[in-house]
Amino acid sequence: PPIALKPVEAQVLRGQSPVLQWTAAEEASAYRLEIASDKNFSQSLLDRTVTETQFDTTSLSALGNYYWRLSSIANDGEVGPVGPIRSYQIKAIPEKVDASLSAEEDGLLMATWNASSTEQHYQVQIANDRAFSDIIIDKTVKEPQFAFEPFKDTPRYLRVKSIEQDGYDGPWGATQTIEPLPKEPFNFWPLGLWTIFTIILI
Repeated sequence: PPIALKPVEAQVLRGQSPVLQWTAAEEASAYRLEIASDKNFSQSLLDRTVTETQFDTTSLSALGNYYWRLSSIANDGEVGPVGPIRSYQIKAIPEKVDASLSAEEDGLLMATWNASSTEQHYQVQIANDRAFSDIIIDKTVKEPQFAFEPFKDTPRYLRVKSIEQDGYDGPWGATQTIEPLPKEPFNFWPLGLWTIFTIILI
């Protein structure tokens, strides 16, 4: 039987189905490709004769586990032994994490967002610019929330993304603007006293 090349065994794909690839077997004019949803191939999804050494599985794009195997077919139609069973999994692309900001009673700011899975972690970044080229906070948290001190002077920017259990990074959510603390009003009283004192001296 031909040797399966791609995808690698037990590979996880996000939001897309793979192109199966294998080696050209000597004296084979075609190949029998079988794809099923179980290891025993009792739930067959595809059983097809192909002449090339690859097959696009776009038509099998549902989320879940897939199992596939190959056999060589000679010019006289004889089908050779079945090769090893290979598997892959299709998972959904994680949704964007959109955080919202609120002020806490203790004076901290709290960023919160909806958790789609208890197995996810989250990466939180706060930067001085919208392009996040000047990052001042970069934390990975387990809970769908992050508390931090308010900032002064200029706005800062916050974004969040999910990290799946297998290490896959989801897309960044919408950028949130963190407004700075309001400036304290200027106290003119000391200046007024100094002016009166100067007039008295003159």
